[in-house]
Amino acid sequence: MTIAVSPYFLDSDSFIDNMKRAAKYEKRASNQNTHTFYLDKIAQTAGFHGWALLQRKLKHMYTPEFEQLVNGVNSGIAKALPNTAQKYVINDLRGFLKSSFETLAEFSVPDPNSGNGYSHPSIDLRSEVMDAYGSIYPAPLLDVAINELEKEGPWCIDDAELILDFEPVYYSDL
Repeated sequence: MTIAVSPYFLDSDSFIDNMKRAAKYEKRASNQNTHTFYLDKIAQTAGFHGWALLQRKLKHMYTPEFEQLVNGVNSGIAKALPNTAQKYVINDLRGFLKSSFETLAEFSVPDPNSGNGYSHPSIDLRSEVMDAYGSIYPAPLLDVAINELEKEGPWCIDDAELILDFEPVYYSDL
């Protein structure tokens, strides 16, 4: 069962923080250029001259335009940050999964008679990730990330948003 879930679960501040962190890791890994150099490379993948312009634009965007810009940045991340792109993709996918799914170990009761070892069905992680990110990240980065995230699962649909109908109890009623 595949659920259409937008990979854009982040707000602009969180997205900016993720890019800053990735640029910092790239600087450490390459030990050749400044943090600002790598931030500018990220911005250039999305068609901006530099980081300041991208950051300013992100602060004033709404959903459709934001999603398009996130796609642009993420699709160029391997080129902008060759040493740390894999880590960036894993962290991005982990955030996506935690925003829409949860691990069965946290949610479900163990069931030795089921196919996944739990009382609830698990999602097809590869299918969910490929549906959401297959056109954004290169396949080799996705394959490694999926393999890494499968070790944290199995994953299931997050049912935390179920609405229960109940009568409120007020202290004056007690």
